[in-house]
Order: sequence, then structure tokens, then C-alpha cells
Amino acid sequence: MTYPLTNPNFFDGANGWGAIGTPPATLTPLPGDLLQMSDTAAPGISQSIGDWNIGDRLTVSYHVTQTTGAFRSRIVGPSDLYGSSHSDPGIYSDTFEITGDGVHYLRFYAAANGISTIDYMEVKKAMAITSDGFELSVSLVDSGGDQSTLRYQLVAADMTEALAAATTVLSRLDAVTDAVVKGYFVGERYTEDALSLPGSGVQVEQRATVICQIDGDPLKKVAINIPAPVDGLFVGGPGTGDGYNTIDTTDAALALYTDIWAVTGALATISDGEYLSDAPILRGRRTHRQSSRG
Repeated sequence: MTYPLTNPNFFDGANGWGAIGTPPATLTPLPGDLLQMSDTAAPGISQSIGDWNIGDRLTVSYHVTQTTGAFRSRIVGPSDLYGSSHSDPGIYSDTFEITGDGVHYLRFYAAANGISTIDYMEVKKAMAITSDGFELSVSLVDSGGDQSTLRYQLVAADMTEALAAATTVLSRLDAVTDAVVKGYFVGERYTEDALSLPGSGVQVEQRATVICQIDGDPLKKVAINIPAPVDGLFVGGPGTGDGYNTIDTTDAALALYTDIWAVTGALATISDGEYLSDAPILRGRRTHRQSSRG
């Protein structure tokens, strides 16, 4: 869930963001959904994030645009958990494991005698992803160009054993088929071992379609689709008209996501080995993929 940072009116955040500290921090809403905190004491904000149970894992993500000192996130209530301390503007993420049952509060603390500005805070249940073994996928092609894919759930303790098993499988497959191996892939499978469905209204058929610039070719664009996008990716929230369907091209979380393919520091490539340009987001809309499943 994303917690808007506009109009903080409630102390300790029972119904929204509230100031904390002794005396309470001075909170100043700024244009662009920014919230500025300042005071001679360590300023902070707090908001209820509802009931959590022992063993639940949650991830807090936030974007600090200005700071004059260290800052960190914190979860309080039946649990008392601190996130990592940072001192530079940027997008950060902390994962917490709840140690007590009941209502918890999300807090953000900034440095004393300074000013910090934050524009994004989100809480999500953390994924419990575990290894589910190794898999070999083999693509075969016949004389007519038709393809068939075979998958093998490998018995292997690590990638070295998986590669050795894949070599043996390929050799034995070659002896029983006239088809030609076009290519194969060996990888480790990961699955969520504590899966719970998101709350009502989350639909993967709804997408954020973001048009981005390909690096090195000003005429070439690519569409990146994000299923079940968070409302924070759009200019306005529900009930705001066209803004609810228009991508906010300056959104910090979206910029960080598209940086996966950006030429500087890329983690992956677009098809054909291409990269996005740095700061590639051009425009985007909320779209819907037709589905017979509802």
C-alpha cells in the first residue's frame, strides 16, 4: 500500500501522517506531493499501517529528495524494528520481520537540526521466495521449421551439478530424436512458499503501458507493460479524471524500474540486446488487456 504524503493533520498517524518528536516536527506539504520535515529535535512522521502478525515480513520503500543528515525508517507497535540509516537522497528499501501481533505504525525519522523532504512511501508484504530446484528447457526444430519445447526438472544440488545433468540429458535426447536442438536453457526456479493473494481490486489485466526511448536511435521507442500498477505511477488518484489514467513520467519508483534497462548501469537488455536511454520515459497510459477470466 502507498501512503500519500499530502495534508498531514493527525498526531501519531491514527488517520494519516502525523508529526512526532519532542516537540513534534514541523511538517510542511510542498507542491508535487512532497512533505518537508524540520525541527531542532529529531523530526519524524508516523502513520498506522494496520494489523500484522508474528512472522509476517514487510518491505518499506521510500524516496528522499532532500536531506541535511541521516534518516531511517522504523516499525513500532508490538514490534520495534529499525531500518538502515542513510545520509544521501535516493530511493531506499528496508525489509522487516514482525515480532508481535497487533496494530503497527510506520515511522520515518530525519536528522536533528536539519530539513528532510520525502515524496514516496510504500509498504508491501515481503515475498518469501525460495529455491525450487533446477530446470532444463530444450527447443527442438524439425525439417519444416516447426518447434517443440521439452522441460526437465533436474535432480541437482547446485548449478554445477545442473549443468552436468543437462549435458547428459542432451546427449541421451540426441540419440532418440531426429529433430535438431535449436537452443537450451538451464536455470534455477524460485517460488513464493507463503503465497497470499493481494487485496480486492488488484487485476493483472490492468496495466501501465510506458513508452520509452531506445538508446542510440531517436526514432525507436518501446512499450514496457507493468501488470496491476500501483496508483502512485499515475498523475492522479481514483476520481481525478484523465489523471488517473495518465502516467506520471517523473515518478521515482517508475524511474528506478525503467533503469533496469537504461544504458548506464543496466541490469537487463530489451529484445535484440538493446538498451533504453538514460531517463527514457516519454509518456504512458493505464491500459487493459482483454481476458475471459474476469
